[in-house]
Amino acid sequence: MRKILTKVLVLSGIVVFQEVLMISNSNAETLKLTQQSPDWERLNFAHNEDERCKKSDDPFIVPAYIFSTPNQSVISSPVLKITGSHTTAPQEHKQCVDQSQHRPVLFLTNREKLQYGFKDTGDGHIFVANVRHIKAGNHSHTWYVASIPVKSVTSMTFQVAMRRQPVLGVRGMHSQIRIAFNEPVILKQQFPVNTNEEIRVNELIFSFQGITKSGVEIDLTRGVDGSSLLAGGIYTTNAKLYDAFVTNSTQSMRQFRLNLPRDRMIAYIQKFINNSNYRRLSRHFGLFGSNCNSNQYYILDKVMNNFYTTVQKQNSGKIAFWDPDKAYKGLKERGLLVKEITPHEREVGARVFLATFGISGANLASHRTRHNIN
Repeated sequence: MRKILTKVLVLSGIVVFQEVLMISNSNAETLKLTQQSPDWERLNFAHNEDERCKKSDDPFIVPAYIFSTPNQSVISSPVLKITGSHTTAPQEHKQCVDQSQHRPVLFLTNREKLQYGFKDTGDGHIFVANVRHIKAGNHSHTWYVASIPVKSVTSMTFQVAMRRQPVLGVRGMHSQIRIAFNEPVILKQQFPVNTNEEIRVNELIFSFQGITKSGVEIDLTRGVDGSSLLAGGIYTTNAKLYDAFVTNSTQSMRQFRLNLPRDRMIAYIQKFINNSNYRRLSRHFGLFGSNCNSNQYYILDKVMNNFYTTVQKQNSGKIAFWDPDKAYKGLKERGLLVKEITPHEREVGARVFLATFGISGANLASHRTRHNIN
């Protein structure tokens, strides 16, 4: 009996020690582990997460709030230096971020794979949550879990959303990467769990987005004052076409075919998801620093560094890394550019999808309902 009691006490001590260690390592400010906490595999809470920001029973919502002091190594904005503004506006501090449109992609745990009926056979599939999709003609979106056949990747395309700006005219204002597969990506409704219906797509969009508190759009001010957070998300082409041409003032989605070896394309996918799963919503979005464009270059440079020549490495640093309008030059200097191809909205599939919202080439401009900077 004494031996049994001793073992119980030892095991209890180990569990308590693990909980304390995980909380300490995560630097969580107010988060407490409970029996309802996510799987142990996902206990990598960032410093700006709190269960009070959990607005839904969807287990994949990251309960994050806007935190006060941006990391200066992440945001090195010249505008911040000029204005001297290095902290979030006091009224924004600790307010929960809005994840209705954009979320960080997260890995599924082993238990969750089984819950959604995915079989991990070790054949190169990656299983994730928080993939956003919109059906044709439906203005509401749904979040999905997905089985991504990474080893079946066939091509990567760098996209730049061209939008009209006051004084500046039409210029690149957002960038993202479109990836095609020769096997289908399988999507299953995330919450409530529905494994009866499967949606199959052959392309995904990998995009970094700036998000802020509920009911607030990202604008120039919020892009430089640290009151927005960065989310690395995955979307279907439908979802990003909807964002670009139904809800935003995009004039055209330029496309640049990339030249990456197949193993480097796989490495990009893996690093993007690893990055987003680890960072979650713990980094600030900076219009002139850590933004949609610079983070794409960060990942591309990491996976392609050994393939760059000395000249390419030197020249890449001369292009404004934060500016989507300089994407053509940035990709060309890195040796990643194959050629510019037809804008996304002119493709047959895109035209058919946008037509379900009453949008065609002739009336595209009339459906640009609001302006947004990503």
